[in-house]
Amino acid sequence: VTGNAGERSGPAKAPWRGLAEGADTIVFLMATAVLREITEDLLSSGMDPSTPAAVVQQGGTARQRTITSTLGKIARRQT
Repeated sequence: VTGNAGERSGPAKAPWRGLAEGADTIVFLMATAVLREITEDLLSSGMDPSTPAAVVQQGGTARQRTITSTLGKIARRQT
């Protein structure tokens, strides 16, 4: 799922309930700017806040940054 706001498949168009209930692994691309909204949507759709989560910023570059946490806490850790 692309995280670009305004994109055809961006956060506003994502099937949140289906993702929250039926996916073992979800990958959002280009989503750091809307991470808080994504986590809020997943949590309000029923996903467990203790679900493991990770954010990779600038992946594949010398400036890559990886953050691991839970879905309920990852947006606070990312900033």
